[in-house]
Amino acid sequence: MILFSTSYSSSTPSTIVSCPSPCTCSYKERLVNCSNRSLRKIPLIPPWVSILSLRNNKIEATAVKQHTFMNLPNLLELTLKQTKLKHVCSKSCGIECSLVLTILSHNIITTIDGLTEWPSLRVLDLSFNTIRGIRSNTFINQRNLTELYLHKNNITTVNEHAFAGLVSLETLSLGRNRIGNGRNGLKYFAPSEVLASNAECIGNLSKLRFLDLSRNRINHIKGLAFNGMCQLRTLLLHGNRISNLKDASFYSLKALTTLRMDDNRIRSVDMGWLYDLKSLEKLSLSRNKVNSISSGAWKLCKEIRHLNLSHNDLTTIISKQFESLTVMQTLDLSRNAIVAMEKEAFYGLRKLKKLVLSRNLISSSVEDLGGIFRGLDSIETLLMNNNRIRSLSPDTFVGADKLVYLDLRNNNITSVQNKTFQTMKNLKRLRINSAAFLCDCQLAWFSQWLRDSNINTRSEGNCRCFHPPKLKGRRVVNIGSNEFECGEHPIPTLLQQPSKLTAYKGENVTLECSASATLTKNVSNVKSTNIKYQHIPSHTQVIQESQKIRIRKPQRIEGGHIFFTSFLILYDVTYDSDDDYSCVISNEFGHAKSTPAAHLSVYVYPTITKQPEDRTVKSGSEVIFQCQASGHPIPDISWQKDGGSSFPAAHERRLVRTQNAPLHISEVQPKDAGVYTCTAKSVAGVQSVSATLTVLYPPIVEKMPDKIEAVKGGNAVLKCMSSANPAPQVTWLLNGGVLNGTTRHFFAAGDQLLVIVNFSSLDQGEYACSVTNLLGTRRSSSRVVLVELSINCL
Repeated sequence: MILFSTSYSSSTPSTIVSCPSPCTCSYKERLVNCSNRSLRKIPLIPPWVSILSLRNNKIEATAVKQHTFMNLPNLLELTLKQTKLKHVCSKSCGIECSLVLTILSHNIITTIDGLTEWPSLRVLDLSFNTIRGIRSNTFINQRNLTELYLHKNNITTVNEHAFAGLVSLETLSLGRNRIGNGRNGLKYFAPSEVLASNAECIGNLSKLRFLDLSRNRINHIKGLAFNGMCQLRTLLLHGNRISNLKDASFYSLKALTTLRMDDNRIRSVDMGWLYDLKSLEKLSLSRNKVNSISSGAWKLCKEIRHLNLSHNDLTTIISKQFESLTVMQTLDLSRNAIVAMEKEAFYGLRKLKKLVLSRNLISSSVEDLGGIFRGLDSIETLLMNNNRIRSLSPDTFVGADKLVYLDLRNNNITSVQNKTFQTMKNLKRLRINSAAFLCDCQLAWFSQWLRDSNINTRSEGNCRCFHPPKLKGRRVVNIGSNEFECGEHPIPTLLQQPSKLTAYKGENVTLECSASATLTKNVSNVKSTNIKYQHIPSHTQVIQESQKIRIRKPQRIEGGHIFFTSFLILYDVTYDSDDDYSCVISNEFGHAKSTPAAHLSVYVYPTITKQPEDRTVKSGSEVIFQCQASGHPIPDISWQKDGGSSFPAAHERRLVRTQNAPLHISEVQPKDAGVYTCTAKSVAGVQSVSATLTVLYPPIVEKMPDKIEAVKGGNAVLKCMSSANPAPQVTWLLNGGVLNGTTRHFFAAGDQLLVIVNFSSLDQGEYACSVTNLLGTRRSSSRVVLVELSINCL
């Protein structure tokens, strides 16, 4: 928060009014601190005060009397945080217009009024209140305001031009509200039509540097949504429901350096919505549903240094996927479903220092694709823990020679070939643990290397043998070289067993099972009709290949052993495929069986079978939206209006709805108009369908002032602000006769504004506007008189 200072009267504070008894004062700083005093009313405040704090008291709205703060000409900073205020004080409370900082957070304020009397305000904190909406022109007089905090309220509606007048604003915090797109998207940020031009810095928020819209209910961003915010550096959009990003969504944000969009529903990264982000340095897309990155996606945002794509649905990293990001330093791809990485997947990232690939599905295929990490000239940290890597070879880490920290924990590693870490001259920390090591003569070097290396291998004690039986459970580091033997190991040993899976009806599913043995024997998959029968041979069913079932059994030979990998592929799964599966590997010496059995759950994606239809009704009638859905399991039905859960009809007890029932609105009003979305949701997924309610109503016209004074030779503007549906026709009258446009009389804003240029005595008279549509006519009038301009010379 910014503190301000100014000059004061030369009078000594102590000679004017002493410090109020329940408070503490600093005459030097002109501070009166009445915080944490359990005050129920405001004491008499001395006129010399500059900074006044009444934080954390029990002051209710009724305790702020008219002229409570009268005669405080030097008051600059006022804190009423954590009281019980219900409204914003204005000049009716006696507050002087010299205030530059006001903190009204943690109260129960529901509306923003009275700000027109505070033109000098620079910082306004209204966070942690119960404000429900922001009307047009609420801040029209706050041209000096630089910081506005409105986070943690109940804001659902933001009218068009809500932020008009904030020409100096640099920080705007709207996080943790209920703001949705509404019918006009994010139009309340758009520059007014009058200001629109080819210039890039336009509109009321052209000086904004920080914008927080996190944890709201925004579901899409249209093109040019933030047009004009050419100085914005930080944009927070995390915790919304964004699934659709149009091309040029962030157009004109050329100065933006930080963009957070975590916890949304974004499915792809492409050049279209990244357009114009030339200065972007930090991009976070964690916890979305990203499953694809289009070719050339990063070409227009080459300055990204920190990219977070963790917790998404990526399955493959193609060759040179991030080639354009030559200055990137950290890349987080953890908690995806990455199975495959092509050669030179990270080529071009020559400045990358940290790469996180933890908790994916990277398997032993990594050892056969030498060159995955080629081009990582500056890499220092590589995290590959919690994957499915089984063996490491000298080709695995080619290109990552400058690694300092390598984490391979929680992989089912069975072997590490000689010279795997030979080129890593800078390696200081290695984390590797596995209880599945095949401790034969091929692993003797690794045991010696663990003992002799100066590398910090804190988890070396968790590297244990699984075979042969005489070494099972022993720490690799403690086994002498003469104990590693390359003898026979005839009984199959299970290295990986199938895990439980979830699939949708009609999808293809693959279960994987692997084992090792000295001799090659047959591999089969077994399906148990019920897990409790898995030990009763007569109750098991051996799966045979068919049109919808394929079994693949690739093998490889390494270190005198044969490694089996069996893939059971189920095509076009149905409810019959919902069962328990186990894997049995056998030969004449014995067998190994996976336990417990892996269960495959087959879901059906929710489908809305009866969709709501668009409706057009007159005000005062009723409307019913139908919505029914099918799926497995049966989905629940929920409704939203304009992307949010706030229904005007519900607040006024005009909405009737029970679980999974139609939506019924009685006595429809204009504010009920909007987009109603029916959502069918289950563990299988979500489907939504929307319908638009259009409400027809006669014109509503704001009353014009009884009298308007116009200066001779100046311009006069008459406003006839109205709304109606269908759109009305506006007719202007002068002294009862229809007024047509001339070179001095012209209309704007859909004929709602009458502008008279070079006003003269001939223009005086009774002006009226008549607003008409199919449902009725409304009028408003005002008398316009001519006044002479008076000039005072001081």
